[in-house]
Amino acid sequence: MPPEVQEIPPLIHEALLALCRLGSPREVCGYVGQSDGRWCLLPVTNVHADPENFYRMDEYETLEAWNLAHVTIIGEYHSHPHGPARPSSTDLRYAVPGLRHWIVTPESVIEWESS
Repeated sequence: MPPEVQEIPPLIHEALLALCRLGSPREVCGYVGQSDGRWCLLPVTNVHADPENFYRMDEYETLEAWNLAHVTIIGEYHSHPHGPARPSSTDLRYAVPGLRHWIVTPESVIEWESS
C-alpha cells in the first residue's frame, strides 16, 4: 500500500532545488522514496541524447532504485532548468500512473498529477 500523501518536507524541497541548480543546463531526474517515514532522494543519471531539453532515466540506475528493499518509491522528479514550472506534453504523455510527480526549476518545486 502506498504511503499516505504528505507535503514534501522542506529539506527535500531544498535538496531538489540544489540538484536542479547544480545540474543546469541539463535536466536532472530521479525518484523520491520513503523509508520508515523518512523521505529520501534517489538521483538517476539523465541519459537522453538531448539532456538540456529532455530526460530519460538510466535503466540500470532505475532498477537499482526500485530494488532497494527498505525504500518505497512514491514519485519521480525531473527539472526544467530554464522553466516553465509545469509539465510539458511529453511529461504528460510518459508519466507513470500511480506515482507522484515533481517538476523542479531553479526557483520552485511543483507537484502535478498524471491521469
